[in-house]
This record gives sequence, structure tokens and C-alpha cells, in this order.
Amino acid sequence: MEELLKREGSKPVNTDVESTKRAQSSPFAVRNFRLLWSGETISLMGDQFYMLALSWLIIQLTGSGIAVGTILMAGGIPRVLFMLVGGAMTDRLSPRTLMIISNAVRGVLTLILTLLVLTSTVQLWMLYVLAVAFGTADAFFHPAYMAIVPAIVDPEQLEASNAIVQGSGLITQAIGPGIAGLLVSIPIVGTVIAFAFDTLTFFVTTGTLSMMHGTGISQATQAKSQPHSNILSDIAEGFRSVGRDPVLPPLLVIIAVINFMFTGPMSVGPTKLAQVRFVEGVQALGWIGSAFGIGALVGMVLGGVVKPKKFGLLSLMVIGISGLCLAIIGLSQQLWVATLASAAMGATVGVCQRALHYLDATARRSRNDGPHHEHGHAGLARTRTHFKRTGRIACRSECDRYVCWRWCVANAYCRCLGTQSASAQYPELAVSG
Repeated sequence: MEELLKREGSKPVNTDVESTKRAQSSPFAVRNFRLLWSGETISLMGDQFYMLALSWLIIQLTGSGIAVGTILMAGGIPRVLFMLVGGAMTDRLSPRTLMIISNAVRGVLTLILTLLVLTSTVQLWMLYVLAVAFGTADAFFHPAYMAIVPAIVDPEQLEASNAIVQGSGLITQAIGPGIAGLLVSIPIVGTVIAFAFDTLTFFVTTGTLSMMHGTGISQATQAKSQPHSNILSDIAEGFRSVGRDPVLPPLLVIIAVINFMFTGPMSVGPTKLAQVRFVEGVQALGWIGSAFGIGALVGMVLGGVVKPKKFGLLSLMVIGISGLCLAIIGLSQQLWVATLASAAMGATVGVCQRALHYLDATARRSRNDGPHHEHGHAGLARTRTHFKRTGRIACRSECDRYVCWRWCVANAYCRCLGTQSASAQYPELAVSG
């Protein structure tokens, strides 16, 4: 018993009454969740400041939308490539340790960028180098974040935890760009303050992660004692698993095409329009970004009444409406038109996300068999929950590799619809597993 107390850092709780009380309590009653949520919510707000300030800095330095796109791509490519390695590393290290390292590295990188802008010595090649380094460090954070949430709350608290995480992400996406646009519009010092704020948020969340201890944290570190195969072998086997799936290969091609045709223009287009067309300048960029976040938040609420029978048809409708809204943004001559189109686009994405949540919840309620016999969204949620409760991210079984790649596809799907990631915008697929 003493060893158990030392490992968990808490009082012995063995009675059903105490367990029920904790299960029925808010996730905020869990100290580790409070620390994680507060730190990461602040960090998400900093991310909004960073992305807007970076895009505006590039367009001011070069006047080129190509430069904006290629620098964002320089950060995105290593993020995609190394996220697989990050998942394997999370299986071998404590998720909290990996998150602390990632946040610390990204904090140092944004500090360097802040100093370069402050001293007016920043050059374009420096932004490429920093983008690659930032994207690499970022790739190791998300798999670890996906793993740590189920480890620090009880299974009965997981749904509420997901709602809190998702709501916080949507709120920061709704208010962050607008505030960042106002800040960056301040002459001379606005961009510096935006980068400095993001730097501060990384060190704040590093501190909150360092304060976490006890139940869940020690459980998550048990993965280090498990036998592991070679990282590259794990990744190669994951690709082979995808190749054997009859659905995933063509789906990945479709996602890649949509991502290329949609996310790129939405990431670069508003920045260029804010420079050459809208007199509000960087504030226009902020309003368009916040409008999308507000629309997504409203869409999530309204999507609660949607009970789709054909999710594929709903997805096609979302893609079609989003494409129309994107065209309106590109053709609009007035900011209010572009803002409304961005909000409508966000609303369609929010409805689609809410419908996906409904399908996942319905499937889980209708299935009572074990995780190794489930597929689709229900299998994803149940199987990943099963393995998280054993303290591991990736089992060497074929089923777990299948589930891991299902999550990767969900993550790519959310990105192609213009959201941040599956773990940030649809945590039911990420942290509930």
C-alpha cells in the first residue's frame, strides 16, 4: 500500500462510494486536469497570435503570398512526417515529459523570433529555418497530449473533459485572431508583442505541466518499462496496415486533394487580401479568422439537432458549401462580405464535426462487444480507451495499429476542412481513446 501511495501521490481510495463521487465530479476537481487545461488553453491563445503575426510579418517583408504559403508548408511537412515518430516516442517516454520538452523548444524558438523582429534583423531564410524547427517540435506534442488526458481523469469524466477541451479550443479560435489583429496593427511594436505573448504562453504551460504529479502521471510513465520494437519498424508496419485496408488508401488520396485545394488558399488568401484589398489591413485578417471560429462554435451548437443517416452525403455538402464560401471570400470587395462567408464556412464545418460526434456516440452506445472486434469510429474510441488504461499508446497488435491510423486519417480530415486538428477540434476521436 505504501508503494501504491508513493506511485500515485494520493490517499488510498478503495471504496465504491469514493470512486462514484469522483466519477460524478467535474474534471476540474482533478488537480492535474486543471493544470493541463489552464496551461494548454493559454497556449492555444498564443498559437492564434503566432499564426496571424507570422503570416503578416511574411507578407510585410516580401509582399508575396507564395512566401507565406511556402513558409507555412515548411512548418507543416515536418509536423506531418514526425507526428508518426512522436506517437512512437510517446509509447516509450512519459507523455508529460515529451510535452514539456516540446513546449520548451517551441518557447525558445518563438523567443528567438521575437528578438529577431525586435532588433529588425529578421530575414526570410531565418523564417524558413525556424518554421522547420517549430513544426518538428510541434509534431511530438500532439501524440503526447492525446495520451495524457485519458490518464489523468476517470473514464466516467472523459466525456466532460472532452467537452471542456473542445469548447476551449473553439473559444480561442473565435476570439484569438480578432484580438491578435488589433494587437499586430499597433505600429512598430505590435508584431513583437504578439510573438512575445506566444513565447510567454509556452513557458507558462511548461510550468503547469511541471507541476503535475500523482495519479495518471506515474501511470503514464509505466510505458517505459514495456518492451518495444524498432520505431521505424512500427511506422513501416503502420503503412502496411493502411495498404491492406480497402478504404484508407483512396480516402487518403481524396483528403490530400481536398487539403491541397482548400486549406492552402484559406491559409494564404485572407492574408494577401488583407494586404492589397481591405483597408483595415491586418485587422481584416483577424476578423476573417475570428468569424470562422465563431461560425464553427455556432455550428457545433446547431449541429446538436442533426441526426445524419448518411455522413458521406453530409461531408460532400460541407465541402461544397465551404468551396462556395471560399470563392465568395476571394471575390469579395468588402470586408463584411468576406467575414460573413468565413462565418458560414465555419458553421458548416461545426455542423459536420457535431454530426461526427453524434455518429461516434451512437455507435458506442449500440456496441457492447470488446475493443478488438470493433471497427470504425466506435472501435477507435473503445480500442484506444482500452490501451490507454493499460498505460500504453501503441500495442504491437494489428488492431491497435489499425486504430492509430484511423486517428491519423481523422486528424487529416479535420485539417482538410480548415480546422486545427482532430485532437484539438474533435477530441472524441483523440483523447477519448
